[in-house]
Amino acid sequence: MRHLGIATYIEQCNHWHLLLLLLVVSVADAFITILGVKTFGISEGNPLMAWLMGALGLETTLQLKIGLTALIVLVLGLRHQNATPTEMRHISGALVLLFISLAILPWAIFIAAAAACKLLLLFMTT
Repeated sequence: MRHLGIATYIEQCNHWHLLLLLLVVSVADAFITILGVKTFGISEGNPLMAWLMGALGLETTLQLKIGLTALIVLVLGLRHQNATPTEMRHISGALVLLFISLAILPWAIFIAAAAACKLLLLFMTT
């Protein structure tokens, strides 16, 4: 079985699939953010998002973020008429990788660390 690198995968994907993946990653980020903030009390690391959460509330801010991501996906999807398929795949793939590395991975690390600390405290008190 041949292993495909991420660059090869992006080259072979339709840009609409990558844009849909970007939207899915945005929704996953919202759920992970809710888990981190409400369950573990972790504060948002992005200063703009933290300020919006304080001003508008957690759920409203995340709904706006998903809506903005959906708008970006729509604009990028329609823009494909002015760009080559390769350019669109590169833009879409870069956004997906950026979103995963700057949104999903940090939350996963912080939630895992917070869960480990809670488990450690639970074992130490029993």
